Amino acid sequence: EMLESRLDCTECLARSPTGVAILSHCLDADLRRLCEPKMLRLLQSLWRLATIGEHGAHVEETTAIFLLSKPRAGSAGAV
Repeated sequence: EMLESRLDCTECLARSPTGVAILSHCLDADLRRLCEPKMLRLLQSLWRLATIGEHGAHVEETTAIFLLSKPRAGSAGAV
C-alpha cells in the first residue's frame, strides 16, 4: 500500500538542535559535526523540497508500506 506522509521540517530549516536530530534520524547519520558547506547543501535541498505555509514548513512524501499478517494460533498452517 501507499501512504501519504508529511514531515514537518520547520525545526530542520531553522537548524535548531531538534531539527538537526530529526535530519540525523532521517538520514541515519549524526549531522551534529557535519562541515558547514555540506550542511548548507543539505539545507538548500530541503528548502527546494519544502512547502512553506503559515503553519511552518513541510515535505510531502508518498511512502510504500508492507502489511504483514501474523497467522492466528490454531489456524491451518500454524506451527
